[in-house]
Amino acid sequence: MPTLGIGRKRASPGRKSLADALFTRTQQRVLGVLADILRQTVRASDVVCRLGGEEFGVIMASCDAGDAMGLATRLTERMVMEEFEQAGRLTLSIGIAQGPEHAMNPRELVVCAESAMMAAKARGKNQSVFFDDTATERPSVNGREDVRSIAHLKMLQSLAGRLNRLNDVNEIGSVIVNELHGLIGRDVALEVIRHDPGPPEPDLALFGMLAAILEQADPGSKGVPLLMPGVSDGRFFARLGIQTYGFTPMRLPADFNFWSGVHGADERIPADAVEFGTRAIGEALRRHGTGP
Repeated sequence: MPTLGIGRKRASPGRKSLADALFTRTQQRVLGVLADILRQTVRASDVVCRLGGEEFGVIMASCDAGDAMGLATRLTERMVMEEFEQAGRLTLSIGIAQGPEHAMNPRELVVCAESAMMAAKARGKNQSVFFDDTATERPSVNGREDVRSIAHLKMLQSLAGRLNRLNDVNEIGSVIVNELHGLIGRDVALEVIRHDPGPPEPDLALFGMLAAILEQADPGSKGVPLLMPGVSDGRFFARLGIQTYGFTPMRLPADFNFWSGVHGADERIPADAVEFGTRAIGEALRRHGTGP
């Protein structure tokens, strides 16, 4: 299933970009004309969508890369025939990606098409480029794994933005399940079989004391709260109304990658870090039990 990522490029070099040089009315006219050209050129089964800004996408089912390149050629030839007041003639930069050859889910497919479109822009005006994970023109993407990382990052950014606007636990769960369906497809059934709610809001009453212990033990340091998504046994205490704190004080070398060893085969840490943590936890117990 090829997907086209389409961005416009000015035909006249040396001028400012369209967004900078034209009035909003002209910008909207250009986008409107491009949308009309897309609707007139694609098949009835194709899906045309605006990705944001001046970028459009076309989803083409039941066709191959040759069909997608043919559509790209027709679009570039048709667009260059238009002339806009103040803007002149415009050209298109088009990137083409195909699934499942290039990507296993819709987000990765869009990122591959965007990557190919960036290669088209780098090569010059009025270009259509088929995705190639070995191409060198893409400024920020180097191979399939980087493309997937970008796709996942965009997914997380989008998901975080939506979750930040929600308070209801059921709504949050529904959004997460829908996002997973977008990655793995609707053929896989997902069901939430267990949910352990935490406290309605965090209680940071002891944070000041814990931060002070660290700052005293390691002069020049600054204690900051950390929100780490995950599950711990603290959820069982939350049911009883007991607030828990994740306090694992360690002073590690600057080049020590602690997170790479968490729950791994090798969770060893330096002996100095163990001694530092033992003293800090002991001090926390002393202060909490007797006061500073």
